Amino acid sequence: MKQVNNILFIYLLHNNKEMIPMKNPRISVLIPTLNEGKYLEATLFHIKMQKPYEIIIGDSQSVDNTVKVAKKYGAKVAVTKKRGSASYGRNAAAQIAKGNIFVFIDADTIPYTNFLDVIR
Repeated sequence: MKQVNNILFIYLLHNNKEMIPMKNPRISVLIPTLNEGKYLEATLFHIKMQKPYEIIIGDSQSVDNTVKVAKKYGAKVAVTKKRGSASYGRNAAAQIAKGNIFVFIDADTIPYTNFLDVIR
C-alpha cells in the first residue's frame, strides 16, 4: 500500500468557460481495477470515511473478489467490455459518474484522511 497526499488525476467539470468555486461539490471517486481484491478493501475503507458523493469501480473483468469487495462498501461497479489496462477502467467509471468533480485514485492507495476536504 502506498499513502499519497496528492491525487494524480482530478477533473473539474463545468458548463462555463470560467471556473466558479462550488459551494457543495459532488465528488466522484473513480478507481480502475483488475484483480485488486487484496488491496481494494483498505482503500475503500479510508475513502468511505470521507463521504464522497459516490465511489465507482471501473473493473477490467477481474476474476478475484474485487467486485464483491466493491459492493460490500456500496461502490458502483462498471465492468469494461475489454480486459486490459487501467485506462479501460477509468473510462468505464467516468461514463457512469454523476459528480461534478472526478477524482481518480489507484486501488492500492491509502489517501490522507483529509484529501477530499482539500479538494472541497
